[in-house]
Amino acid sequence: MGYLIEDFIEHTNAAESREAAFALYKKAIKNLGFDSAVYTLVTDHLAANQKAGHGVQSDYPDDWMSHYKEKDYQLIDPVILCVKETAAAFSWQDMRNTRNLSKKQERILDEAGDAGLNCGVG
Repeated sequence: MGYLIEDFIEHTNAAESREAAFALYKKAIKNLGFDSAVYTLVTDHLAANQKAGHGVQSDYPDDWMSHYKEKDYQLIDPVILCVKETAAAFSWQDMRNTRNLSKKQERILDEAGDAGLNCGVG
């Protein structure tokens, strides 16, 4: 049997730090077949005193995260834009197939693939 959502919620609520909660998140997504994760806030969270930002917690490669931030990709990242527009889950490939992405947005996804981030969900 997999990791039940009820268990995830209970364990996350009991987590004593952001890092502990993220470790639980990584455990949950690993059970779904994903090997890495990034947690991004698309809006400010005033109660937590946390501004919106990409990679609030992440185990993506450091060189990719540095490159991403250096290029200000968060401003045009198609995954972030799609998350803001829909409440439904989507795969990166579905997004690529159903949205009219600019060349810069396609480049972001291609460069992410080069960094080992080939398949994801939002």
